[in-house]
Amino acid sequence: MSSFIHKLWFNKSPLAYVLLPFAIVYYLVITIRRYCYKVVLLKSFRSNKLVVVVGNIMIGGNGKTPLVIALVNKLTALGIKVAVVSRGYGAHPRSLPFKVTADSPTNESGDEPKLIAMRTNVPVIIDPVRSRAISEAQKVADVIISDDGLQHYAFKRDIEIIVQDGKRRCGNGLLLPAGPLRETKSRLKEVDFVVINGGIAKEGEYKFTLNPDCIYSLAKKHEPKKLNINEVLLNINMNVCALAGIGDPRRFYNTLGDLGFKVIKTIEAGDHKAIDVATILAYAREAPLFMTEKDMVKYADFDLPNCYALAVKPNFLDGFLEELTKKILTSINKGK
Repeated sequence: MSSFIHKLWFNKSPLAYVLLPFAIVYYLVITIRRYCYKVVLLKSFRSNKLVVVVGNIMIGGNGKTPLVIALVNKLTALGIKVAVVSRGYGAHPRSLPFKVTADSPTNESGDEPKLIAMRTNVPVIIDPVRSRAISEAQKVADVIISDDGLQHYAFKRDIEIIVQDGKRRCGNGLLLPAGPLRETKSRLKEVDFVVINGGIAKEGEYKFTLNPDCIYSLAKKHEPKKLNINEVLLNINMNVCALAGIGDPRRFYNTLGDLGFKVIKTIEAGDHKAIDVATILAYAREAPLFMTEKDMVKYADFDLPNCYALAVKPNFLDGFLEELTKKILTSINKGK
């Protein structure tokens, strides 16, 4: 997200109101479209398995993927067969729907689907037509998690979860393009769970934080080496470069800062975007370069000396996973 857009959407810039006519048009389009699905003027696919959507109403990263990974691992630990479906943003698969594995080329799978496959070992199926992906996923799973897709009303869902950045919230509260919202804030009252990443939870909300989990050395092709964080902190130059191809790179920079690193240079990649490897290596010659785990999967085919990936895991503070799991198990036992 460019600094101009960030100022426009999150700093209450008066320039945002110049775009209000376009936001009104956008509001009319999404409202009419949703109404058409509600009154069945447009058909919506219904799976024969339980479908859980993890999404948001705001453009940009909110920590959704780590939450999906934690939820999948929680359910599989209980013996529940789970599959994940995703649009596969930026992916160019050979065919659709496409089953992503930990070994899939990132250009075919997309970064987030591949990361989910690596961290969960469950079927991950991508397709821009989510109903097609869900139709495939229901053959092998009892619970289907849709990574994003809250606004994709062409398929029905049984449980909806909104993940919000606890600090940025809804920005200036305006719809695209005047603000960062895909839907109005009233949507927050319609879903089953609202979970915030950081910040202060309001009544009825759940909260989690993303905490450092481990560090990977990327110096050997195809084989990121898992390192203990404390050992790295003792043996590395604390002045580092940072690469974050996520919606809000500052969150990653702040996490590095919390560990004691001083970020002296950054590479602004843009969400889901890849950077030329020569550029990464040039930065890494100046200082250790840290990237997100989501970025790591893009560069698995390269030797990246003096480069590291910081993996994070969600810490749920108020029983969210337990409440959600209970709701899922109740729905399964009732046959949806």
